Amino acid sequence: MTDFNNNSNFIDSRDIIERIDELTDEIETGLENDEDMDSEKDELIALLALQDDCNYGDWESGATLINDSYFTEYAEQTADDLYGIQDCWPFNTIDWAFAAEQLQQDYTSINFDGAEFWIRS
Repeated sequence: MTDFNNNSNFIDSRDIIERIDELTDEIETGLENDEDMDSEKDELIALLALQDDCNYGDWESGATLINDSYFTEYAEQTADDLYGIQDCWPFNTIDWAFAAEQLQQDYTSINFDGAEFWIRS
């Protein structure tokens, strides 16, 4: 499983689904340490709430959550992927923070463990 947390640039919904399944199995079979069980239950509750909040895109097939702190770089990379941006005019004069704000109009803000993420709506 891919490790993810609120500092990750991206989180793939399939990783969340996989972790929910793992936690569910661990809780159903029981853990040796009650403290671990409480931690696992808290994590499961948080991930289930996140999944409920993310009813956008194609969750089962792989929706991407983009960390707000990374969104400007994401916008630039998306433009590069779509248009083959080069380090020349006009691409080197673009206000990428503003471009990211414009791109966010197609996304919904989601809170995960105190961090803001964006998912395509």
